[in-house]
Amino acid sequence: MDLNKREIRLSSVEIKNDNTIVYHYDAGSFMRRFLTREPLRVQYEGSVRDIPPGIAVIPFLGIMAPIVWFYRGILDIAELDATYAESMDNVRAVYRDMYPRIHLSGRINIGRKTSTLPRAGARKGALFTGGIDSMATVLHHRQENPLLISIWGSEQRLHQIRAWRPVNEGEIVAAREFGLKRAVIASNYLDVIKQRELHTDFPGRLLRPWYVEVAYGPLLLGLSAPLTWREGINTIYMASSYTAENKPPDGSRPALVENMSWSGTRAVYDGGDEDRQQKFERIIRLTNRQFPGLKLIVCDQGKDEGINCSLCEKCSRTIAALALMGINPGRYGFVTDANTPETIRHSFENNKRYIPFAWQQSNIKFWKEIQEKVPEYREVILPPWREFFNWLSGVALDDYVTKPFIPWREEIKRLVKRSYHSLFLR
Repeated sequence: MDLNKREIRLSSVEIKNDNTIVYHYDAGSFMRRFLTREPLRVQYEGSVRDIPPGIAVIPFLGIMAPIVWFYRGILDIAELDATYAESMDNVRAVYRDMYPRIHLSGRINIGRKTSTLPRAGARKGALFTGGIDSMATVLHHRQENPLLISIWGSEQRLHQIRAWRPVNEGEIVAAREFGLKRAVIASNYLDVIKQRELHTDFPGRLLRPWYVEVAYGPLLLGLSAPLTWREGINTIYMASSYTAENKPPDGSRPALVENMSWSGTRAVYDGGDEDRQQKFERIIRLTNRQFPGLKLIVCDQGKDEGINCSLCEKCSRTIAALALMGINPGRYGFVTDANTPETIRHSFENNKRYIPFAWQQSNIKFWKEIQEKVPEYREVILPPWREFFNWLSGVALDDYVTKPFIPWREEIKRLVKRSYHSLFLR
């Protein structure tokens, strides 16, 4: 097929095994830099044969649209839901606000726009990982009986069956505790996009990985579209990651989420009025009383076994917050010992858990929220942790954030590489 170097063309949408949508596409030589040759697969629980073509294509668009916009591509789509097409125009405008120095010149060519409302449309849904943000959202909206939507492929890849199994079981237990139904969407999308190339060739400077800073909100919501249409879900909640006072470029920026919609469904950014520690305290208060068997799933390290690694920054932060409130971290799914407080302090002092500069700054805020709560909880802190919190309450956490040294040779290589692709691979 003769394609423009910057063109992506969806050649066919195949239904396999009644429950899986397979997207076959072709890409020109330039766009192939960012995509593997593997077809995109999205598997749902239950049949997807009756999903209208304009809705069925949305998962593909949610992944490809930002790539096309930022890298001056062309995407050809034969049919697309009219509501989603309009929302994409709004999402693109949000990206322009996020990156005002970048000209988003890529375009999406839509053959025809259609609109098919689901047969019923009164249910609610919520993207669910079992972490602090999504747990707070589910507790907030539990009386609405939302369908919990988990995505296998976002943290644990499809081939990481051992890693997914305990996470899946933990989410099943959480849904059972809440008395809610849960559905799993499985996709290989992280095996389709080339994140390193997307980062290297970005027409500006990304402070965090492409997936985190740019893509994951529209992407995850797009994956849910066929399911929400089939189940008659008119509102899908996506838990907030940052409060209104903390707005670095982020793939789930409130305006990105709130502008996402398709026939019968709109997305809602939930919990932006609470900081993470406030959410955490509310979760602990409610679960201690009503859901004593609940575990938290906060780790994103793709580990082979166990729900949480109990070592990474997110695990360490959650463990510390629990200890501050006088709660044994083991109660919520973490493994600690007498050396854990000193290990975390040592990691701070040696900057071991904080490597990329912007990632440090975004997460150091959460540690500051814990730090601010030390006086309030001083009387209930777990005894082995008192020395740690005496230290934490007296330090300037910003002092532990250091800009990484970027070798000038590597920076020159990155700029030359990006310039070459812009000049010679048009």
